[in-house]
Amino acid sequence: MRKVLLVLGLSGLAFAGESFVDVPITINNTGGCVFDNMPSVIDFGSVPYSAYQGTNTYNLTPFQVSVKCTNGINYSVSIASGWYSVYNYVRLTQGSNAVRLTFFRDSAYTQQITNQNGVIGSGTGNGNTQTFTVYPRLAGCDTLGSCSAGNYSGTVTLRITY
Repeated sequence: MRKVLLVLGLSGLAFAGESFVDVPITINNTGGCVFDNMPSVIDFGSVPYSAYQGTNTYNLTPFQVSVKCTNGINYSVSIASGWYSVYNYVRLTQGSNAVRLTFFRDSAYTQQITNQNGVIGSGTGNGNTQTFTVYPRLAGCDTLGSCSAGNYSGTVTLRITY
């Protein structure tokens, strides 16, 4: 009788191969704009009584409007609402009293921002903050020279269109 010895080498069992696949990942950056570093309140502080005696005569401290937009996005920044009726001023009130504010794009006060053209500035986004200076002017009281002392307030809505 013949005996056959069968030896299996199971101790060195290994797999002979690997497989890889590249899976694309995408995202759609729609681009856009946001206001950047805006103050929570624009406070012009105390204004002397003499400033209320005329119209369009008292320049207030300029303030800045800052935006940040995606590279290549064309945009404009404007005062969207807050205008008093169809007039070209913003009305700040204290009870039944009111004062008028007008706004300009330039320090010479020749390029007025109006309710028909509320554009503060425009540009093309570059990924960095871009800033526009607004030059406000006190345009007197609703009833010339007769507004009461005290704090006056109102609201404007700023808009970025892109």
